[in-house]
Amino acid sequence: MTHSPAGRRGTVARLSRVVAEEHLAILRHLEHARETGCTDHELAAVLDIPQRRVRDRRGELLEMQLIVNSGRKRKVPSGRYATVWTAMDRRKLQSTP
Repeated sequence: MTHSPAGRRGTVARLSRVVAEEHLAILRHLEHARETGCTDHELAAVLDIPQRRVRDRRGELLEMQLIVNSGRKRKVPSGRYATVWTAMDRRKLQSTP
């Protein structure tokens, strides 16, 4: 089965839009959570995004320096402890050259 270049571009555009929407949803939720922050598990549950995709998007946000590891851990339903993530303080973002 072959796909036209235009069809592939449309698929890539849809996937890019989904990724951007997930980035934004995670970032907004972490900004709303403030210092309380969230684990990947909590983000997945609240945002109804599969945990693997939350982990991928959160990793990308971390690389973009839009979120930070809070230095805290919280117990998740499995009984394990997971990193709590928080949004980067916007004032710090604005002062970065």
